[in-house]
This record gives sequence, C-alpha cells and structure tokens, in this order.
Amino acid sequence: NYYKKVLNISANFVKNYAKIAKAYFLEGDFNSANEYYEKAIEYSPQNIKLLIGYARILIEQKDYKTALRKLRTASKIDDKNLDCLHAAFYANYLLAKENI
Repeated sequence: NYYKKVLNISANFVKNYAKIAKAYFLEGDFNSANEYYEKAIEYSPQNIKLLIGYARILIEQKDYKTALRKLRTASKIDDKNLDCLHAAFYANYLLAKENI
C-alpha cells in the first residue's frame, strides 16, 4: 500500500512538472520551462513526451546539439515516433543552416 501511494505521488509530480513546464514554454520563459522539464525527466527518464518537449525548448534556445542528444534518447525508446523524427530533422536542419 505504501509503495503504491509513493508511485502515485511521483506520477503526479511528473504530470504537474510537465504541465508547469509547458505553461512556461507557452509564455516564452524557456529557462523556467527547462527547469521543470528536467525535474519531470528526473522522475520519468524514459518518458518520450517529456524528452521531446524538452528538446523543443532547447531548439527554441538554439541549443541544437543538446536537443539532438535528448531526441536520440527518445528515439531509442520509440524509433518510429513521428514527433521525435520531425523534431530531430528540424534540429539537424537548423544546426546545418547555422554552420553554413
């Protein structure tokens, strides 16, 4: 019983951290969004949606290499995820464009 309660609490932490991160992202406060995505990923490192969301913020901040690392982690979980593939393509495109 105790362990089930702990699992429910940590699942709620992840959802709440993700919601807060998304709200900050939508407000344009990328640093705060990063902070909350990192906290959510601590609790759920295999959560592909969190990894992709975090990568999108990193792309907005022009941190393409870190975004691609997060997307590689996500693609190891699900290599056919279209959101992940799209974000990786976009990050690679922007990185190449930056280096021209």
